[in-house]
Amino acid sequence: MVLAATTTALLASAVTADASSLTPLKGGTTTVMTGPGIATTLPKNRLFAYAVTPGRTGVTNNQDLALTFAFPVIGGKVGIKPLAEQVRHKGSTAFVNLANAIGEDGGGVHCFTQQLPKVV
Repeated sequence: MVLAATTTALLASAVTADASSLTPLKGGTTTVMTGPGIATTLPKNRLFAYAVTPGRTGVTNNQDLALTFAFPVIGGKVGIKPLAEQVRHKGSTAFVNLANAIGEDGGGVHCFTQQLPKVV
C-alpha cells in the first residue's frame, strides 16, 4: 500500500541550527494518507481499513478519494542542520476482510518510529 506521511509535532524548545543538537518532541500528530486508487480498491476487494485507538481514521477527496490515518506523537527528536527526524507514534492500522469478518490488527495498539530518510 502506498502511503504519504506528514508530522505535526510540538517541540519541547526551539529547534536550533547547531549540527550536534536535536530537539525533543513533546507531542503532536502524524497523518498518513493512502496513495491514489487505494481507498476505492480496498472495498472492491471486500477489505476495510481503520486506525486502532488512539489513532483516528478519516476520508479526504482532494483529487482522488483517500483514507487518512492520524496517530499521536509520543516522543522523538528533530533537527534542522543536518535535517534529522525520529518520531515515535502510538497506534496501528487494522484491516478486516468483509467476506469472512476476519480482522488483522497485528496484535492491537503498537508504537512505531518514523525516521526521515537521508537527504543528499
